Amino acid sequence: MVNISKKYLDKKIQTDAWNTFLSEVKNSDSQEVFISNLKKYFTQSEIIMLEKRLSIKILIKQKLSYKAIGDILDVSPVTISFVKHNFIKAAPVHKQLTPYEREFRKRSPRYKGKHRL
Repeated sequence: MVNISKKYLDKKIQTDAWNTFLSEVKNSDSQEVFISNLKKYFTQSEIIMLEKRLSIKILIKQKLSYKAIGDILDVSPVTISFVKHNFIKAAPVHKQLTPYEREFRKRSPRYKGKHRL
């Protein structure tokens, strides 16, 4: 499992990072060049993880069961479910609050358990 810091990147740095990565991908003339470009940014374990996650989508389209996919790729059912649901789910639709609901939420703090006296 990869350990990742919870600190978020500045938006400009994040955009520049994705643009740099995208230009590397676009400049890949072949699969070999693409893989060598990936190796500039990812460890071998991260590349294997990426390949397995991409393969999950292919095997799901072939209507294989979670067990069969897990046996082929040596991944957990949770990983298969995560990939499957992220490819098929629609973008979330967030409910718009009415002015009354917004005001009520400002005045009413969330309940955090028993109040002790």
